[in-house]
Amino acid sequence: MSLTTRRFLLAGLTAAIALTCWFVIGAIGAVPGYDASWHLVWGGQILDGQMPTVDSWAAPTEHPLLLAIATLCSLAGGRSSQLLLTLTLLALITIAPALVRIGSSALGSRAAGVVAWFALAGGYGLALMALRGYLDVWFLLLISCAAAVAIERRPAAAALPLALAGLLRPEAWLLAAAALILSWKSSGSSDRLRLGIATILPACIWFGLDQLLAGDPLLSLRTARNLALEYDGGAAHVILSSLGGGVRGPLTLLGIVGLALALRLRGRKAIAVPVIVGASGLLIAVLIAVAGLSLLPRYLLLTDLALSIFVGFAIAGWTSIVRGTQLRTGWSIAGSGVAALAIVSAVALGSPAKFSDELRIDRGIHQDLVAVLKAEQVNGSLSCGPLTFPSFRLLPDARLILGNNAEPRGRAQQPVATSGVAIVITSDDRLVSGRYAHPGIKLPADNRVPGGFSLLASHGAVVAWGRCPTSR
Repeated sequence: MSLTTRRFLLAGLTAAIALTCWFVIGAIGAVPGYDASWHLVWGGQILDGQMPTVDSWAAPTEHPLLLAIATLCSLAGGRSSQLLLTLTLLALITIAPALVRIGSSALGSRAAGVVAWFALAGGYGLALMALRGYLDVWFLLLISCAAAVAIERRPAAAALPLALAGLLRPEAWLLAAAALILSWKSSGSSDRLRLGIATILPACIWFGLDQLLAGDPLLSLRTARNLALEYDGGAAHVILSSLGGGVRGPLTLLGIVGLALALRLRGRKAIAVPVIVGASGLLIAVLIAVAGLSLLPRYLLLTDLALSIFVGFAIAGWTSIVRGTQLRTGWSIAGSGVAALAIVSAVALGSPAKFSDELRIDRGIHQDLVAVLKAEQVNGSLSCGPLTFPSFRLLPDARLILGNNAEPRGRAQQPVATSGVAIVITSDDRLVSGRYAHPGIKLPADNRVPGGFSLLASHGAVVAWGRCPTSR
């Protein structure tokens, strides 16, 4: 690589980081989602020398690698949320070169990798996940890197990214085991050892962390079961509606077309790694459902990753289909137009209005909550009793706003409130009320004003009611 190229890449990277920071912090004021907020709370506790309360009521499953990232981000103090979101968005950007490498190695087309990234980031809502700090972005980055090096070198080269990915999601354990089994005969003892460690060590670390922090090595499994979302139609309905409905539907069909083309033109061996990744995503979704754990549409992102690669081949795979120089140039021009149209379509299908609405709701509720909790009357009443919320959604955000010494509760923990501050969500927007007052999850919600409480403050959809004991 020449010095000029290196300088160009460094300048591009610097610009990307600066643009990302401005976008997250200044332009849209993104705020972390529920899981990310809890990990930031735990990271702050670790920096304060406390044991993270991973077994708190309604807390999500802790993920060891995300916990480490959140702890590092907590060093930024009040900017920890923005730092986490900035890094997550940069991780999303970094998936692109990994997909380009996969497109080049497996499909013979770098352009296919470029289109794959746009299909993945735009078509499957991954950009919104990044702006909420979802761990899935980091997981997909590590799996993409693992797939790229496995195709270019040998399966054992993917051991490190698979081991790190295994500290985020258990699907990586399955992928590491598959790599170990498939390469057993062709690998030496050292390669087998590396893949064996990548399969077993992350699970041991995860269970060991649960035991250390909560005295229950199976805490994460129990948490996932307790926080299972309520869906009609069962696992099959979730899988089929996720892959076949909405934005994913057209891309799923195009991905199947691309898979058929790649199988015919590139052969089974060339496309084996993306196929294994996609099949693992479907298998783990079925296993999650059978185990009675929470099956979310985003748990199918491994399948989405594989589909996006084949979408890229279907749209931009002309570089490997056409070999003649003159003919290839014509196809490249035509294909570039198709690829550009596909990118625009992916963004359009990604429903910019919905994307904007989601960010608006997240930002609005956060700003409302900050305004109410910082109000003088509310501050003066926090010592009168517990701070309670209608459901679990805003608990970690409140802790980040008030500091780790605060212990807000859901009113399911305090069914008969006689004093303290009670937060109520009032909004005509069904998305707001449905998400923060009546979430579709197997945990109770109570959005009523406790008897005898008086209005303290309100801002937007967030209203605070309070009552102090008469002895005060």
